[in-house]
Amino acid sequence: MSGADRVIRWSTALAVLGVVAHGLGHSLIGAAVAAWPAVALVGWYELLMMVIRSSQVPADDSPATGHDMDPHQERAAELFAGQLAADGVPSVRAIRAQLNVGQPRAQRLRDFLAAGAARRAESPTA
Repeated sequence: MSGADRVIRWSTALAVLGVVAHGLGHSLIGAAVAAWPAVALVGWYELLMMVIRSSQVPADDSPATGHDMDPHQERAAELFAGQLAADGVPSVRAIRAQLNVGQPRAQRLRDFLAAGAARRAESPTA
């Protein structure tokens, strides 16, 4: 467990404990009723974080499969083949203009083209 996770767990436990302790003045049922909003908030936050973490793309350099390939990758490779053959990677602006895509997609396409150029440079075919 990382330090940040430990801090979150401790702060959550202390918040719930404080709310329960406040509610104990009204019996165990009062403690449960007082604790419910804190428990619900923590549960909601954990669910939200689980959704956010599961939607993030891994940062490893694993090759793209058919499921996660951008349909513009093949077209970008064709359009910029000459520039890539001359060991150049097109700018994001050029990719946006040629393929009519937005900034985030153009950056992903540029990264894809740069990775392909780096692979070709590491293993030249004779």
